[in-house]
Amino acid sequence: MRYRWFADGENDRLDEFGLPKTRTPEISEEPSIKKISRAERSGMLISAVVFAYGVMTRDVPIIYVSVAFLIYELSALTQLLGEKSGRFWGNLLRSFSIALFFGAIVLMFL
Repeated sequence: MRYRWFADGENDRLDEFGLPKTRTPEISEEPSIKKISRAERSGMLISAVVFAYGVMTRDVPIIYVSVAFLIYELSALTQLLGEKSGRFWGNLLRSFSIALFFGAIVLMFL
């Protein structure tokens, strides 16, 4: 991304009276879709293994924690839905996963 104030020098930004030519910011490039990194994929794999272990041992708090982590990591894929709805569903999934995580911690101490 190229910043306008560093691009072509002082003379191109100002008119003959020394006032800025425009107040509008430069139009940014289209937002790119975030790709899932290798660390996030391995974290999801470990969380899936922990989920399978929790199901086999019938340990409910471990199941809740692993599902909360999986939902949190998969909320990044909601960008594919579009800008507005993707942001809405991403925030909804993140807040649900955080609430589920805290619920798992409370359930662990009961």
